[in-house]
Amino acid sequence: MAHVPVLLDEVIKYLDPKKGETILDATLDGGGHSGAIIPRLLPGGKLIGIDQDRQLLDKLISSFSRQMRDPAVAGQFSIFKKDGNLILVNDNFRNLDKILKSLKIKFVDGILFDLGMSSEQLENSGRGFSFLRDEPLIMTYKSELGPEDITAGDILNKWPEEEIFKVLKEYGEERYAGRIS
Repeated sequence: MAHVPVLLDEVIKYLDPKKGETILDATLDGGGHSGAIIPRLLPGGKLIGIDQDRQLLDKLISSFSRQMRDPAVAGQFSIFKKDGNLILVNDNFRNLDKILKSLKIKFVDGILFDLGMSSEQLENSGRGFSFLRDEPLIMTYKSELGPEDITAGDILNKWPEEEIFKVLKEYGEERYAGRIS
């Protein structure tokens, strides 16, 4: 299934990417927005795409490589290089300052944060986002977990009821926190 970005026309209208600019997509996801932005930046422009999901980035490398075979943009495009037109970063946007420093980028012309979930992640991630399948309750965008990572399964199976109640009530503002926890 191809990723269909929501509000694509509106994003393009308000971001208004132009040749030679640098645009940051802080939540790359399926690459639909970025795929429409890149041709507008060329020649000379740059798109920095950040996503925490390594599996999605791997799919995007293939997808963007095919897109850039288009004769209209061929030869103006390089991928996955610090000096290229498209820089894909496997990280969380909360590290944006560190990412830009490491790339020696001091200024961007526009930033896109698409904070929704994609249908790909809901339907095919295997991480417990969907109620349609019996999957481990990982519920994180990261494709590989480290020892410091806490999953939804950990919370449900190991945390005391009082702590779950507190999280639901204070952070989720859930009025039925007592029943749920």
